[in-house]
Amino acid sequence: MTNDRHLEVSVRNIGLGVVLIGEEPVAPAGGASVSIPGATLDFDPALPSRLPSCLIADPGVAAPLVGQIYGAAVRDGVIEVCGDDAAEVTCRVEWQPPLTLLTQLAAVRFCQTSSALPLDPGLLRLEELALLGELEGIVDPDDEGIDDLYPMLEAVMSRQELMEAACRRPSVLRLLADALDILAGTLPLPDERRDVTLQWLAALDEAHETHRYQAPEWLSYLSPELALAAGGEPLAGRATADWGDVPVGLLSRREGQVAWEVQVDDAGAAVEVVAKSAETPYRLLGEPDGYLAFDLVSPEWPLPLVAGNLKRRGADWVGAVRLGDNAAKRLRRLVEDGATFDVRVRSGDPQPMPNPISAEARRWTSRAVFALRLGYVLADEHRLPAASESLGRASSLWELADDQPELEATRELMRRAEALSESWGETLTVAESVLIDG
Repeated sequence: MTNDRHLEVSVRNIGLGVVLIGEEPVAPAGGASVSIPGATLDFDPALPSRLPSCLIADPGVAAPLVGQIYGAAVRDGVIEVCGDDAAEVTCRVEWQPPLTLLTQLAAVRFCQTSSALPLDPGLLRLEELALLGELEGIVDPDDEGIDDLYPMLEAVMSRQELMEAACRRPSVLRLLADALDILAGTLPLPDERRDVTLQWLAALDEAHETHRYQAPEWLSYLSPELALAAGGEPLAGRATADWGDVPVGLLSRREGQVAWEVQVDDAGAAVEVVAKSAETPYRLLGEPDGYLAFDLVSPEWPLPLVAGNLKRRGADWVGAVRLGDNAAKRLRRLVEDGATFDVRVRSGDPQPMPNPISAEARRWTSRAVFALRLGYVLADEHRLPAASESLGRASSLWELADDQPELEATRELMRRAEALSESWGETLTVAESVLIDG
């Protein structure tokens, strides 16, 4: 990975024995963190060459691991400042191999929460588990969930149709082989499971990579011109499911993927909602189960006016609910008062609503990042203009939200994109690769 190996980084005691390496990143497209014993690393996956910060709560435990990640000089700096409040030193970074793996793990976790693409959550989870296996001894055991690796591989390898589908995609085939190698060679396994794992590896050796690349047409919605699809009448319109409300892999990640309509008549009122499913072309474990619900909301009323469930129907999630008498009367009064309405789609219990301007700004920043990541792999000259347009839109929204740190970070990302100073494709996940090689 190309990165800022020549960097020097500050190591300072910020009080009560807590040490901070570097500066906590402002991540306008969304951040990612990884825990190691005694510390937490924070990444900005939009800039994979940027050194992660590290907040160290227990320097005695974390210092040896810091040396394996940042190099001996940074480790020694942590030991030097940990006993002296407000002490600070500057250390030269030696980018170590585990830091490359941690950066890739951060990219996977970024995709799990902030992807602008319809990625397969199963592939993301498998890649995450494989990376955690490679990082055994460095990543916090409580953060791993590595025991899930064998059952997940078993779910694929023991089902002929899933294995055959996986073996038709070279990036998935390589991931399965890597994960099985880690399982057989790195992690402790009972003898019977190790034998089964070796049998699975032998089966993969007989598989062949047979596929042809076809550019997915939905890549175009990473560009603002084609992604924006919102607006409508006061009692009908389009909404965007916020990415924090709906896990990746269930709904399309484009703007305005939710259509809704409120019907008011003498008998009462009803709401109908249609949301577009994710366009994922491949699922490691088949079509995922999921639960989605919707709320009819209004800025003029503090609580949802009505809630309903969505059910999968073909390529859509659909739902309808009729309002009770009291809710229908309240809705009529709000309509008469000129209120506006919207629909919020969610996968669980209602959480505090995010600032809608900031949430949209983060989505556009994320779209720009994914346009850059795929653009480098596809050698597509249209991806950079799409990214620039998305970053321009995001900048306008951050400015409107009066969020100066996010605005400055987005502008820096734009400068790096225009200068071609990042190699975004080096941290591409398998879940992204399968969209363009499957």
